[in-house]
Amino acid sequence: MQTDRIGDLSPPGRRLFPEGQFEALRLVESVTTTAGVVIATYQPV
Repeated sequence: MQTDRIGDLSPPGRRLFPEGQFEALRLVESVTTTAGVVIATYQPV
């Protein structure tokens, strides 16, 4: 299987907010793993 978009390779995710709804968030913590993955924690403003 060949694809041009990364999203085609992964299953659809669960939305945290309804489509079209935006929430103000503040970054409170971020950690980068040894594999280069960023784990970020946000809080509502």
